Amino acid sequence: MNTGSPSEGTQAGLMTSTSVEPEGRIVVHVGGELDLSCVSQFLVVLDEAIESRPREIELDLADLAFMDSSGVGAYVHAFRRARSKNVALAIGDRSPAVNRVLELSGVEEALSAEVNSKPL
Repeated sequence: MNTGSPSEGTQAGLMTSTSVEPEGRIVVHVGGELDLSCVSQFLVVLDEAIESRPREIELDLADLAFMDSSGVGAYVHAFRRARSKNVALAIGDRSPAVNRVLELSGVEEALSAEVNSKPL
């Protein structure tokens, strides 16, 4: 990950770029499609961001056209890994299709309940 400038990656329809905001928050922009064929790339990008130990990482999914259950599972994995390192990981902007998947899965509510039941 490069500070001050975005780092980018593309694999099988998934596009990612990472930028560091002036206050140190990392924004991971994800576009294209997130499914089983490219979930490992997504996790590598998130792991790199988590390892840099920012206070907060925001996922910008506004340009993500599709996400299946493997993408939801990867988010849960990364969320828990970030939390174990005292890093806040949250989804910011999201496309309507991704918002629907997140709503149907209930993942954001479940993770919020998990955080509230197990404080750091």
